[in-house]
Amino acid sequence: MCVVGPGKAFLSGMTYHTYGLVSALAAHGPTQAVLLRHLVPGRLYPGRSRIGSDLSHLRLPPTVERAGRVDWWWGPGMIEALWMLLRRPPAILVLQWWSAAVWHTQLTLAIVAKARGARVVIEIHEPMDTAEARVPLAGAWAKVIGRALLKQADRVIVHGRVAEDVVVEALLVDRSQIVIIAEPPFDHYQVDSGCAPEPRVGEVVELLFFGTIRPFKGLEDLIAAFDQLCESGDGQQWHLTVVGETWEGWTLPSARIMQSLYRDRITFVNRYVADEEVDRWFADADLVVLPYHRSFTSGPLMVAMSYGKPVVVTRVGGLPEAVENYAGAVVVDPQSPDRLVDGIRKAEQLVGPSYPAPRSWADVANEHEALYRQLGVEGRS
Repeated sequence: MCVVGPGKAFLSGMTYHTYGLVSALAAHGPTQAVLLRHLVPGRLYPGRSRIGSDLSHLRLPPTVERAGRVDWWWGPGMIEALWMLLRRPPAILVLQWWSAAVWHTQLTLAIVAKARGARVVIEIHEPMDTAEARVPLAGAWAKVIGRALLKQADRVIVHGRVAEDVVVEALLVDRSQIVIIAEPPFDHYQVDSGCAPEPRVGEVVELLFFGTIRPFKGLEDLIAAFDQLCESGDGQQWHLTVVGETWEGWTLPSARIMQSLYRDRITFVNRYVADEEVDRWFADADLVVLPYHRSFTSGPLMVAMSYGKPVVVTRVGGLPEAVENYAGAVVVDPQSPDRLVDGIRKAEQLVGPSYPAPRSWADVANEHEALYRQLGVEGRS
C-alpha cells in the first residue's frame, strides 16, 4: 500500500499523523510513502520562517519505500513518485486530505494508481482549512479539483460521527462510502523514555495551552478565565503556559496576555517548538486546556491524551466524541470564560493519576487493514 501526505518541511499535526500511519501500517506489510514537501509557495505559508527547519525527530521505518519529495510545482519528485506507482503499483493508495494546494497532485497520483489497479482511500481531517477558505477562488478550486479527487475514492475515512455528517453535507460524499476510524493519541514526542513521566501534584496548578494560535482556537477565552481563577482569592495558585505559533495575524491573545494583571504567572512561548520542548511542556503540565470555538479534531488533544493528562475541551465539532472514552476529560460550553473556569476547577480534581489512552496506532492500523480487506485486498498482515 502507499500513503500520500505531508513531510516535515511544512511541519504540522498532519505530518505527525502521516508518519504515524505509515509506521503503523509498515508493521503489517509492504508500505510505500509519497511525502509532499513544499505545499504552497513559501511566502504564503503562515509558518514560513521555519520551513525546512529540523524540529522533529520523526523518521519512517527503513522498510518503507519512499519516493522523492513532491513539491507543489511537481518537478523531479513527482516524476519519481509516478514512476514508483507505475513500477510497483500499490493495492491501496491512501491520500491525506488536508490542504487544497495539493489536490491537483493527489488527483494525478490517484488517476495513475487506479489505472494500475489500485483502490483509493481518502482520509479527511477537515473539509478545508479556514484560512484557505478565505482565499479568492479557493471555493471554486475546491468544487472543481476537490470533487474530481473525491470521485476517485473507493472509500472515505473520517474520525467521528460529527465529521461524517459534515463531509456528507459539505463535500457531497455518499454516506455509504464513509468509514469512521478515530484518531489515536500522538505519542511521537516522548523522546527520552518512551513514556510520560509520573504526573506531579504540587501547590501550583500548571495549565497548558498548546498549538497554533488562530481565531478559532479561543485562547483569548482562556486568558480571561485564567484572570478569574487568579483573582478568586480561594488560596489556589495557578500558572499558565501558552506554547504556539501565531497564524493568520491573530494577535488578540498575545495582547490579552500582555494586558493581564497576572502576566507574571503566564509563560508565553510564541513559536513552533521542537519535539524535545513539546515533551518537556507536556511532562510539566498538570492539565491541558483547549478552548476551541470550532474543531473537527485536535492534534494537541491527541498529544495530551498520550501523556495521560487531564484535559478541558469545549463542546464543539468532534472534540466531545474524541474524549468519550477518556477518563481524564472535562467538556464545557464554548466561548465562555465562566464555563472554562468551572471546567478547570473540575479538572483540577483529576490531577494526579495518569489516564490511559483510549486508542493506539496499532488499533488504527488494524482498522485500516479491515477496510482494505473489505475492498478486496488480502495478505498484508
